Amino acid sequence: MTASADGRAPRGPNIKYPDAQDEEVPEATGYLDTWDIACLIINKMIGTGIFTTPASVVVLVGSKYGALLLWLFGAVYSFISMLVYLEYGLAWPFTGGEFTYITKIFPRPALVTATSFAWFFVAFSTSTGNALNFAKYISLAGADFTADDTATTAADAWQLKFIACWVVVAICLLHYRLIDIGVWSNFGLAGYKVLLLTILVVASGAGFAHERRLGGVRGAHDWRKLAAADLAAGGTATDSSVNVALAMFLVLYSYQGWENANYITADIEGGERAKRRKLKKGALWAVGLVSVLYIAFNLVFFLLLSNADIQTSVARGDSVAYDMALHSFHREPARSGRTTTRRGIGAAIALSALGNLVGVIFTNGRVKREMANDHLIPGSSFFAASSTYGRLRDSAGTPTGGLVLHGLATCITVTATGLGEHGSSEGLSFVINLFTYGHSVMGIALGFGLFSLRTRLQENKTDFDGDIPENTPLSDSPPAPTWHYKMLRHDLVRGACAVFFIAVHGFLVVLPMVPSRLANGAVRRIPSWELPAVVLPVFAAGAFAGFLITIFATHMEFRTGANQLQIPYAARRWLIQFPRYGDWRSNWRLRRSRGSVWAEAKTRLMGESEASHAREIRSRTWRGREMSPVNAAEGAD
Repeated sequence: MTASADGRAPRGPNIKYPDAQDEEVPEATGYLDTWDIACLIINKMIGTGIFTTPASVVVLVGSKYGALLLWLFGAVYSFISMLVYLEYGLAWPFTGGEFTYITKIFPRPALVTATSFAWFFVAFSTSTGNALNFAKYISLAGADFTADDTATTAADAWQLKFIACWVVVAICLLHYRLIDIGVWSNFGLAGYKVLLLTILVVASGAGFAHERRLGGVRGAHDWRKLAAADLAAGGTATDSSVNVALAMFLVLYSYQGWENANYITADIEGGERAKRRKLKKGALWAVGLVSVLYIAFNLVFFLLLSNADIQTSVARGDSVAYDMALHSFHREPARSGRTTTRRGIGAAIALSALGNLVGVIFTNGRVKREMANDHLIPGSSFFAASSTYGRLRDSAGTPTGGLVLHGLATCITVTATGLGEHGSSEGLSFVINLFTYGHSVMGIALGFGLFSLRTRLQENKTDFDGDIPENTPLSDSPPAPTWHYKMLRHDLVRGACAVFFIAVHGFLVVLPMVPSRLANGAVRRIPSWELPAVVLPVFAAGAFAGFLITIFATHMEFRTGANQLQIPYAARRWLIQFPRYGDWRSNWRLRRSRGSVWAEAKTRLMGESEASHAREIRSRTWRGREMSPVNAAEGAD
C-alpha cells in the first residue's frame, strides 16, 4: 500500500529511505584494507625528501630552533590537510581524489574544471623525481669513492635516466600483471621505511648519548644561530625572509603524500561505510606515525651534528642520513668505513624511493584511467583500457591504459630533465616542484570548496531523508535532503581549518614569484617564476579543451536512463559522444545550420545536470514510495 484512502501519505513517525551515497554497493567491494591504505600514504610521504632536506632547512632558517619549529608546523599542516581531504573522501569515496572533488564541487562550467585538472595531472603527476633519485642512490651504492668522499665510478646522466625509466617500466608491469605482489610490495616497503627511520633515530640518539659521556657533544649547544648564517642568504633582510619561506617550502614538500589514498578509495574493501571507516583509520595512522618520525629524526639530527657539520653537509650535497650514520657508527671513521657507510645509505635511500614509486604508480594509474573514462584527455579510448588480470581483486581489471600513460609521461619527463654531476640538478628540483605548485593551486580551490561541500552533497543526493510529517499529500514535493560533515563538524573548527589550508597553499603559489637563491647560496639557473609560467598555461589549456568538448560533442548528458535508480552513485557521470573521425566538419556545419551550437553549448556549460538529475530521481522515488511493513501496519490500524 502506497497511500491512504484520502490520497495522503500514510501515517508513520519515522519513514526513512536509503541514501544512494551510503548504501552498500556489492559490486564494488574492493581489496585494500586499513593497513594497505596507511602504507600507500606512508610510501608517498616518505620518499627521499626527509633524507636530504633537513640540513638545507637549518642553513636557510639560520638556527636549529627555527628549523625544528618549521618541522612542527609541517606536522600541523599535514594533519589539517589530511582532515580536509578526509572530509572530501568520506563525502565521495570513489576513485579520482581531487579529480572527483573538483568535478563535484565546481559543476559549472561543466567539464571545464575537471578537464583543467585532468590535463595538469597527466602532465605533471609523474614519478620523475623518485625515479631519478632511485637511480642516483642505487648508483652511489655501487660506486667507489676518493679520499675526499667523491664518487669516481658513479653513473653519468644518461645512465641514470636509463635506470630511472627502467625501474618505472618494471613497476608499471608489476601493477599490470601481478596485482597481489604489487600490494604486498607496497606493504613491505612502507614497513621498511618506518623501520629505517626508526633505526636512524635510535642509532643517532645512542650516538649522541655516547658522545655526551665522552664530553664531545657536537650539536647540543649551538641551536640559536649558525656561525655563518649568511651562507645561503645574501646578508640582507629581504633575502633572509625569502630563505625562511624557501625552507618552509622544502618542509611542506617532505610532508606531501597524505592525499595518496584518496585517489583509490573505491578500491578499499567493503561497502561505502566500510570504505569510509578504513580510509579514516588508515590516514590517521599514517600521518600520525610519519609526523612523529619526522620530528624525532630532525631532533636527533640537530643534537648529533654541529652547525659547522651541517653547513659542510649542505656545501658538499651529502644526505642527512649519511651524516647521521657516519657520526653514529664511526666516531673517527677511516676511508673504508666512510665508503661502506655511503654505499649502505645509498642503497637504503634507493629502497625508500622505490617504495614511493610503488605507491604512486599504483594510485596514479587508476586515476588516469578514470580521466580517460570521462573522455577528457586525448587518446581516451586507449588510455581507458583495462586488462583481465587481477579481476579477483579489482573488478575492472588492472588499469592498462592508465599505467601506460603514467609510464609514458614519466619517461618523457625523465629524458627531458637536465641532470648535473652524479644526478644533482636544479632541473630535477624544478620538475618535482611543477606538481607541488599545481597541487597548491588545486588546494586553494578545495579550501574554498569546503564551505560549499554540504550544499553540493545535498544537491546531488538521490534520496530524501528525515521524518515525514503526518497527513503529507503524495503530491507534495519531497523533503530536502540533508548531509552532515564527518570530520570537521564544528563550524568554527571547519572554518579555521579551511582558512589555514587556503593560506598555506596561497603562500606556496605566491612564493615562486619572489626572486631567491638556492639553499647553498648559488644563483638559480632556472628562475622560480618559471613554475607558474609552465603550470598555469597547462591548466588554461585543459580548461579550453573542456570548453571545446562542450561545443563539439554530438551528445553530452549526465548519465540517465530507465534504470537510474540502480546506477551506483560512483558510476553517475557525463556521457559524451564525439563525431567519428572524418565527420567533424560535416557535423559542425549541420549543427550550425540548425543554429543550435552556441545555445546548446551555453546550456551544457551552465546547466546543473547532476543536481537536476538527482532531483528527478528523488521525485520519482517520492512518487513511487512504498511503506515499510511496520508503517503499513500502523497505517492499517
